[in-house]
Amino acid sequence: MVLPVRILPIDWRRRRYIPQKKSKILQNTLQSGVATIFSSHGYDPLKYWSTHVEKGSIQRIRIPDMQGLVLELLSSSYCSTYISAPEDARMKICCNMPIMTMFVEYLNLPFTFEFQLRDSKKMKRRYRFSTCRMTSKLGTLTCHVPLHVRRGWNRIQVDLQDLTRWTYNSNYVEFLEIQIYANCRLRRIFFSDKLYNEDELPEDYLLKYPMELHMENDSIPFTLFPASLFKDWNYYGS
Repeated sequence: MVLPVRILPIDWRRRRYIPQKKSKILQNTLQSGVATIFSSHGYDPLKYWSTHVEKGSIQRIRIPDMQGLVLELLSSSYCSTYISAPEDARMKICCNMPIMTMFVEYLNLPFTFEFQLRDSKKMKRRYRFSTCRMTSKLGTLTCHVPLHVRRGWNRIQVDLQDLTRWTYNSNYVEFLEIQIYANCRLRRIFFSDKLYNEDELPEDYLLKYPMELHMENDSIPFTLFPASLFKDWNYYGS
């Protein structure tokens, strides 16, 4: 007789059971319409985020062009200073809305952001967008994408469903985590269930001169190289 076996995640250093948690960011949020995971306004904008500062600074400042507070990330080594969500590595954002939008000010310095998602093949894919790269690279679990933004404020809009289909020929399931590296200024990061027109969004969700990061239906987002030609060992390289 074969008995059913239940496999539990164990921390072997402490010899105890670790429950699988979900992030509080979208735990009690109806995932339709628009859901914000970061806003530079409010009492505690980094409530569900963790910070890591080395050779730099993370501070909230007031600038006249946005007429409010923004979060500034500066560092001489851009990969050493970042914010990440959720704050606990055992937690996940678990958002199934396919459109991610970021309001970012590019300071004409190296800037990178990355995120991880789960696709229909039950794989965790990581995408890394960087202004320091000139070519893209597609690996088995990691995809590097060159990021082209202009000096000043940009609206970076990523269609996660199309991105997953173009890169790994699979469907987008849920968004797991995100890291924003120096050097930049952040105003807002939110998800939406579709692409909304400007007249359908509140004033805080608008940017006067946006730059959208999505392509037409008959084009591909970037040039992909075969994954067999590369290795992912230099993932954190520029």
